[in-house]
Amino acid sequence: MSQPNPFGGRITHLSPQDVEAGMAEGTILLVDV
Repeated sequence: MSQPNPFGGRITHLSPQDVEAGMAEGTILLVDV
C-alpha cells in the first residue's frame, strides 16, 4: 500500500532499513505493509 508522507509524496516501496530509519525519525507511520 502507498501512504501519504509528510512531504506530500507517496511512499510505495521501502526496504526494511528505510522503514526502520523512518520510524526512528518519526517520519513514517506504518498502517499496512
